[in-house]
Formats: sequence, C-alpha cells, structure tokens
Amino acid sequence: MLRNGAVVCSTIIVRAGSQVVSSGGIASGTVISSGGSQDVLDGGSASGISIGSGGTQTVSSGGQASNVFIFSGGTQFIVSGGNDANVNISGIQIVNNGGSVSGAAVNAGGSQVVSSGGTASGTLVSSGGVQTISSGGCASGGFVSSCGCQHVLNGGSAAGASIGAGGSQTVAGGGYAFGMCIWAGGKQTVFSGAVDSGARVSGIQYLKAGAWAFGAQIFKGGIQHLRKGGSASGAVLAGGLQYISSFARAFGTVVSAGGVLHAFSGGFASGASVRAGGQERVSASAVDSAAFIAGTQHVWGSALGAQVHSGGLQSVAGFALNTRVFAGGWLRVNRGSAMDAKVLAGGTGVVSSAGTMLKGIVSSGGLLSLAGSASGLALKAGAVFSATSGAVLAGVNRFDAVKAASGRLSLASGASLVISGKASAGAMELLAGNGLLAFSGAGAKLARLSVLKSTAVAFSIGKLKAGAITALTLGAKNTQKTGAFSISVTAQQQMGAYGIVQNLVQAKNTAWAVSLGAKVLGTAHLNGAGFSKNGVTYALKAAKDKISLVLSMKAGKMLKGTAAGGDVRATADSDIFANGTGNDTFRNGNGRDCAVYGKEKWGQDRITKTAGTLALVFKDLKASDITSSLAGSTMTIAKKADAKQKVVVDGWDANRHSLVFGGTMSAFNAWAKSASPTAAQAKAARTEVWKKAGLLAG
Repeated sequence: MLRNGAVVCSTIIVRAGSQVVSSGGIASGTVISSGGSQDVLDGGSASGISIGSGGTQTVSSGGQASNVFIFSGGTQFIVSGGNDANVNISGIQIVNNGGSVSGAAVNAGGSQVVSSGGTASGTLVSSGGVQTISSGGCASGGFVSSCGCQHVLNGGSAAGASIGAGGSQTVAGGGYAFGMCIWAGGKQTVFSGAVDSGARVSGIQYLKAGAWAFGAQIFKGGIQHLRKGGSASGAVLAGGLQYISSFARAFGTVVSAGGVLHAFSGGFASGASVRAGGQERVSASAVDSAAFIAGTQHVWGSALGAQVHSGGLQSVAGFALNTRVFAGGWLRVNRGSAMDAKVLAGGTGVVSSAGTMLKGIVSSGGLLSLAGSASGLALKAGAVFSATSGAVLAGVNRFDAVKAASGRLSLASGASLVISGKASAGAMELLAGNGLLAFSGAGAKLARLSVLKSTAVAFSIGKLKAGAITALTLGAKNTQKTGAFSISVTAQQQMGAYGIVQNLVQAKNTAWAVSLGAKVLGTAHLNGAGFSKNGVTYALKAAKDKISLVLSMKAGKMLKGTAAGGDVRATADSDIFANGTGNDTFRNGNGRDCAVYGKEKWGQDRITKTAGTLALVFKDLKASDITSSLAGSTMTIAKKADAKQKVVVDGWDANRHSLVFGGTMSAFNAWAKSASPTAAQAKAARTEVWKKAGLLAG
C-alpha cells in the first residue's frame, strides 16, 4: 500500500498481486497484467499505467488516474467519484456510479462503457473502437471516426459529439442524442423510441420506425432519411436532402436554396416551407399538407392546402387540393388535377393539355391559361383568361366581368357557362356543345360563337335597364342556324328595348323563348310575331346586325276608389288604382298594375287575385311613415300615424309585388283631384306612375 508521500515507479503487478494507492500515494509507470490489480483510492494518483491482458485497475472516489494505457484484455473501472484523464483504450474501460473520464481514446478492439452515474467527455473513438452509453450514463463532446462506433442505449445520453467519416452512432429506444455533428461519411441511426435533437448533418441520419428527430440542420451532401415509420420535426435543409419513406412523417421542414425534400410513396410531409431555390418532391401515393412554396414543389402524389408565393411554383402531375396562388406565384397542372385552387391577384395558373382544374377560382388580377379541361371554373371580375385549341369546360362554370379572355374554348356535352357583366372576351372563340351557355348582365364580348342544335343559349336581362348596352357583342358577323335561344326577364322588367346580341345573324322568324324564372311566358319570333302576357307585349327585332327584345305595355284603366268603398275590378291590361277613403277591394289584376296611396285617408283596402304584377306606390310618404308585416302570404301595410288606415295584399309574392316610395307626384295628383280628368291628364298621370314604379325609364 502506498500512503501519504510514498512514490513507486515502474512496478509490475501480476498473478493475483495487488497494489493500493491511497491518500497522498503516487504510482507511476506501473504494469498490471495476468491477474494483477491496482486500486487508486481517495487522494491517490496513478499515471502512465499500462493495463495488460488480465490486469485490472479500479479508480474510486477521490482517486485520480491519467495517461493510462489499457491493452487488449485489460480492464479499468472508474467508480464512485473516481477520475481518469487521457486514457488510451484497446481493452475495456467501465465508467459508472459517479466516475468521470475525459480525453479518452478508444482504439481497435477497445470499449468504453459509460453506465449509470458515469460521465465521459471528449472521447475519441476510431479504428473499430466502441463507446457504449447505457442507462444513466452521459457522454459529451468527443469524435467518432474510422470505423469507430458510439452506442447510446436506453436511458443513456450523448451531447455534442462529432461523427466523422467512417464513424457511426446508434441511438437505441429510450436513448437521447443532442447537438451531434455528423460529418461527410459519418452516420447516425436513431431507433424506435429514441430521440435526437439539434443535429448538424453533412453525412447521413437514419430515423427508424418510432424514432424522432427535432431541429436537425442538413447541409450540402447531408441526408436525413426517415425510414418506414420515422418522424422528424423542424428540420432545415441548407443544401441537404430529406427522404421520407412509407409511413414516415416530417413536420415543418424548411427547404432552403439547394435543399430537396422528397416524400416517397406512402410518406407524409406537413407544413414544409420551400424557400427560393429549394425543392419539394411528392412521389405517387405520398401526401404533402399545408406547404409554403417560394421555391418549387413537384407533385406526383397529393398536395393539400399549399400556398404558392412570389417566385414559387407548384407543378402538378398528381392531385392538388385547395392550393392558393399569390402574387408572383405559379400553379402548373401538367397532368392529373388541381381541385378548389384559387389564383389570387398577380398569381398565374396554367393547365396543360393533359391537366384538369376542378372548381377553380381566379380572382381579380389573377391569370389562368387553359389548354386542358376545367370543370366548375369561376372567373371573378378583373380576372384574365386564355384558352388554346383543345381547351374544354365541363360542369357548371361562371365568368364574371372578366378583364380579358382569348383563344378557343369548347363546352363539353352537358356543361354550362354563365358569362356575366362586362366580360371582355373579345379575342375568344366559344364552341358550345350540348349544354348551356348563359349571359347575365350586359357588356360581354366574344370573337366568335358556334353552337350545336341542342345547345341552350340563354340571356338574363333582369338586372338591366331599357336602353342599356348590349348583353353580348360578337367580334364579327356570326351566322347561327342552330341552338335553342332564350331570354329571361323579371316580373317587374322595365319597358323599352334591350340589346341582346350584336353581330349574330339568324333567319327571320327564328324562335326565342321568353321566360320568367323557370316559367316560359311565350315565344317571340325574330322580326315576326311576338306575344302578350300579363299586360306586356314581347317582340324580338333585328336591325343593323343587332337583335333586341322590345317590351311594351298596353294601358288599362285609371281606377279610383270611393268614399263608400266597394269592388274595383281590374282588366287584363296594365291598370292604375288610386285609393279612396272607403274600404275598397281591388281584384283580378292581370297586367303590370300599380296602386297609389298617399297622405290622404286609405280606409281599409284589400288587393286580391293579382295574376300579373303589382307595385304599391306611396306618394309623399317615406318608408318610416308606414309599417309592413307578412303573415304567411298575406302582407299588411299600415300608416304609423293611424294603424286603422291599411291595405292588405293577399298572395304576396316578392318576385311580383313591390313597395315603391315615389315622392311628389304632381301629374297624378292633378288627375286624382279632377272630377272629369281629360285624356291628356290621364296619360300624364299614367306615365308619371309608371316611371315612379320603374316600369318606364325616367
């Protein structure tokens, strides 16, 4: 035993021999082999020790060893607060229970085991050496290279190590690795139940089923490979690659310039941010969700909810759902389909000949180029649209005041297209199949229109005023012998001429149906017979290459209520009823009828059996002067100042009946007050009422 002050150099300990180095003792250059042992106790120190085959050294609490050589078959134990520095290991070193080691080198055939309570820092593992960190053990720093291996077992942890070329690290279930640097040629494998955090990867990181990696940085030449069932979150691809295998998942990956995220069949990526110069590849049967794209995303599988921003491109050869394309972004559907896509102002959508867009929306300032097919397409006011030969629309589609449209577009059999407002499609040819082509509003333009016999071509003019601009203008004269043409009006359509289509040439007596909603009122023949319905005559005229619908009313009677009250019967034409002070019943109105009520006493009137339309015109009254209540189909209107003064309308229909506040009506007052009004007074009163009711332009 070496005690305080004792120094022994170059001792050889063999064959069950032992040496104890206690407080103050120093052993130097000792050789331990063949069953020999050395114990370095509290306060003792040993340096330059060689531990050969069968030799054992134990450094316990307070003991210090340095520059020890552990040869093949030799064993060193660092326990209970013992410490070793700069050991060279070709045998076995076991560090546990509060022991600590720094600067160790583990060589071929050597093994360092860091177990419960043990710590190792700065270990160099190379040439086939192995470092094992078991439950409760901790290793920090260090370098693993040249066929060296670091194993992190259940409950063990490793921090800040570098895995160099030829080196490897395995992290078993329950193990934890933090801040690893995996250099080119180095490898880390994380198994089920294990976690890695903050790795810097220029080599390769494998994540097995059930493994997790957080916040890895993958540099050029580096790969993060999520094997079947592996998971990663917050990876940054700074020129590196992320591979996502079947059933693997990656969340929140940032793909910088030069980086590539590749989700293979069955893989899943969510919340990726693909920056300028970065790429994401979604293979067949893989799924991507909620990507932010300022670089390039190639989709052969499925992409859900992507946002494509300035400089970004989503290229679809599979399926994309709910893509949003912002200013400067591009959506290109090469094959496959994009559904519920929205191209916003400054964004661009391109559908190639083999591609399909389903239920797409193009907002004002957005652009869509169609060479393939689209269904359920909606172009908002201010959108820009172009079509090439072979472009086809199916399903239900709508163009609202499109800023510009060009090319040649076909409607598939059974498809419909509604063009509303000032849709500037002056450079577009439209070829309509066995479906519906509808124009709503005024100002639409087309270069050419060609329709089949069974094509329904409908014009809705309900929101137009008489004399407004033409609903549709064609670029040149189009002779059209086929198609089923119709015009839809409202029950309160203003009288006058409505320009329907310019430069459409049809034969005399071509039949056009005129409808009120879904109800056909009658048939008007071009420059031929018109028809009358509910007091209105409908005639279809062609002049100077323009087809127009002309509405006119036949004046009915000017009727007055009485002080005594009674029945007032309307005619089949357009009548005007002025209330008296008694309780009158106005019935059987079949035309465009008007009933006028003012500040005078109303009595308690009833209006019933109106088959035509009815406008209740209130002169010298405001909306705030009356009350109205609807019970079932019975409308009751009363004066606020005197609720007994009221008018009840049976069979109220908001499509046929209306309330109008006309202000001062001098011509009507003059007629109403005259005991024997002249024909001129009656005409002036009628014209004034019709204008107030919106039946005539005024």
